[in-house]
Amino acid sequence: MLTFRTPLAPPDFPFDIHHRQRILCTGSCFAENIGEMLGRSKFQTDVNPFGILYNPLSIAEMLERLLENRRFAAGDLLEHEGLWHSLSHHGSFSKPDQTATLSGINRRMESAENFLKSADFLLVTFGSAVGFFYKKQNLLVGNCHKLPAAEFEKKTLELDTIAKTWSLLLDKLCVRQPGLKIIFTVSPVRYLREGFVQNQRSKARLILACEQLADKFEQVFYFPAYEIMTDDLRDYRFFEADMVHPNRLAIEYVWKIFGESFFTEETKKLNAEIEKIKAAAGHRPFHPMEAAHQQFLKKQLDNIADLKKRHPYLDFDTEEAHFLSGLKK
Repeated sequence: MLTFRTPLAPPDFPFDIHHRQRILCTGSCFAENIGEMLGRSKFQTDVNPFGILYNPLSIAEMLERLLENRRFAAGDLLEHEGLWHSLSHHGSFSKPDQTATLSGINRRMESAENFLKSADFLLVTFGSAVGFFYKKQNLLVGNCHKLPAAEFEKKTLELDTIAKTWSLLLDKLCVRQPGLKIIFTVSPVRYLREGFVQNQRSKARLILACEQLADKFEQVFYFPAYEIMTDDLRDYRFFEADMVHPNRLAIEYVWKIFGESFFTEETKKLNAEIEKIKAAAGHRPFHPMEAAHQQFLKKQLDNIADLKKRHPYLDFDTEEAHFLSGLKK
C-alpha cells in the first residue's frame, strides 16, 4: 500500500504535564498558539509577558529581567508617532501616555515574576536567529515598532552567542528552580522576507542551539514543532493564505502530538470534558428562553459543578457567568 505522508511519531519524555502544574510560555507567535490551546483546556498558564518575541537573545533578556526583578524606567521608553514604546516589548504594550505605558509594562512584569517563581514548566519558542540592533544605543531589540529602518542594523546571531547566552541563563534558572523543566521549540513560521536560504540557515542555528542546550542541561528538552510542519505536514493546505503561518488545522495537529507526548490518558479525558463545556459556551440558540435551552444551561452548570468538585483547581468563572446570564430571572 502506498503511503503519501511521513508522519512524525510523538516523542517520549520522562515526565507528564497535568492541570495542577503551571506553564510559562514565551517566544514567537507559535508560543501564543500553544499557550492558547493550553489555556482553552484550563491549564494554568502565563503567555508572553513581554508580548511576542522572535530572536533568542531578546527572549533571554526578558527572562533575565524577571529573575532579577529588574523593572523598566521612563528612560527605557521612546516616543514615535504619538505612542510610547519599549524596544524590548511587543507593540501591544505601547500607549499614547508614557506613564500608562510604563505602568502596564511593570504590572505585567510583576505578575510574570510571581508566576515564574512557582512555574513547573517553561516553554520557549525561538522564531528567528535574525536580530535588529538599534544603532543609537547598539541595543538588540525585541520589536522595531515601525521606526525608520535606517535606525537599525540587521544581523544574524551566531550559534555560539545564542548557546552561551542561554547557558548562562539556564545555569541561574536551574539552580534557583531545580524542579523546573524547560521545553524548547522552534517556530515553524517561515520568515521569507529574509529570503528562503537565510530562513533555513536561521532555523538551523536555532535547532542546533536547542540541541546543545538539551545535551548540556538535564532539565532541558526539545519538542519538534518545526519538524512536524516541515517533515510531517509539508503541504500548503496547512498554511494560512500568506503561505507562511500555520493555519488552525495545523496548530490543532501539533497540539494533538503535543498531547500524545506529554498528557496521560487521565489528562486527555479531562481535556475532553473541558472542551465539551467550552463548546457549549460557544453555542448561540435561536430561542434562548425556551424550556429546552434553559434546561441545557442548567445541565452545563451541573457539569461545571461536578468538574470543580473533582478538580477544584480548575477555573470556570467565565463559563459559569455565561451560562448564568442566560437563565430566566
